[in-house]
Amino acid sequence: MSLPPIQVVTRGATDAPPVLALHSSGSEGRQWAALVDALPDHYVLLPELHGHAAAPAWRGPALHFDDQVESLVPVLDALDRPAVLVGHSLGGLVALRLAARRPTRVAALALYEPVVFGLLHDPPAELADARRLMTTFDLWDPDAPEPFLEAFVGYWSGEGIWSILPEARRAVLRRIARPMHDEAKAVTFDRTPASFYAGLTMPAIVVHGTTSPAAASAMARRLVAALPRATRRCLEGASHMGPIAEPERFREAIAEVLGNSR
Repeated sequence: MSLPPIQVVTRGATDAPPVLALHSSGSEGRQWAALVDALPDHYVLLPELHGHAAAPAWRGPALHFDDQVESLVPVLDALDRPAVLVGHSLGGLVALRLAARRPTRVAALALYEPVVFGLLHDPPAELADARRLMTTFDLWDPDAPEPFLEAFVGYWSGEGIWSILPEARRAVLRRIARPMHDEAKAVTFDRTPASFYAGLTMPAIVVHGTTSPAAASAMARRLVAALPRATRRCLEGASHMGPIAEPERFREAIAEVLGNSR
């Protein structure tokens, strides 16, 4: 599939240490506004992932997370030095796949609950919780996406959250429901094993919250075990949306690898 160029918003001087920050499913680059403000001496790149809130309408076939990776390779290659990759949820998975494609172009990884579902299978861990998410895809109807969106958002952010979201936010999610559903399904049923991540030798910090879905914390722990140079950070009381709800705590948790990018 021929992909359109990915849109990238940038902040800071181009000769500063680069940070490539990848947003979560259904979100957009501006979720990292607080992180950008905290990194005035960095060149921060904020891609708008295909099919999500601030990107152009997706007109292609079923969107896959590796489509995002394919579009980000030239962005990474154009930088004058290796970048720190910051990623939240879907963005964390994309960061890992991008690092596997271009390991010499990645200085470090800073991830919050990357959705590496393949790690839950061998041996099985928290699969019962993951199956709660898998069943949401049974609700998919392209002509009536709201039941799926309500269940999907409820899994990640808490039961009943859909009903209290601002109508403007719900309208955005309805608009991007098809590509978001297709990509999220590919993510959730992915079976990439731990051995895939063993070759990523750059420093990494993997952060998770204590009120996130059980599968999210399990994936974080297993990813740290799979990565050769990873450190785990746990944010007490934080949810899966920690980087958005508590950006300062997330920034503090990943400060070590951001400093290593200088």
